[in-house]
Amino acid sequence: MQGMLRHCREESREAIMDLRGGLLEKMDLPAALRKELPVLVEECRAKLEVTVTGEIRRFQAKAERHIFRIAKEAVTNAVRHASPSNIEVELHFRPKAFELLIEDDGIGFEVERLSKSERFGLQGMRERANRVQGLIEIKSSRGQGTLVRLELTSTVEWELKQG
Repeated sequence: MQGMLRHCREESREAIMDLRGGLLEKMDLPAALRKELPVLVEECRAKLEVTVTGEIRRFQAKAERHIFRIAKEAVTNAVRHASPSNIEVELHFRPKAFELLIEDDGIGFEVERLSKSERFGLQGMRERANRVQGLIEIKSSRGQGTLVRLELTSTVEWELKQG
């Protein structure tokens, strides 16, 4: 119950920040993640690496916010629960698609064995992925770390029109 309340409190705080114009108002998605994620990782002293492939494009604010929040949730979960030494975040901008990978080398967990309250953050990531017609995959097992993969197989409707 405490975890659910904490998550709701954080979601509410971030929604208010979004209304005021968050990092994504000032910078692109990779830059926003490079600014925000190191602050989260400080508490566990893991090495964080954020890499980008392809030509960075801007998506509509709604899509960028959901992708940003999925990445932030995945990193937050790793920091709080996995005791990782390394966290890797990859953004792959493809001509008409996008992929986000977050991988840690922490203690891992068995996804199907989590209680409902423990799955609250994972469910939030799934709901956000659905809102951008994305496919999300969460792989983990004890002692093997965790991989969160978000794929937008088509970004055509989310891309900001240039010009």
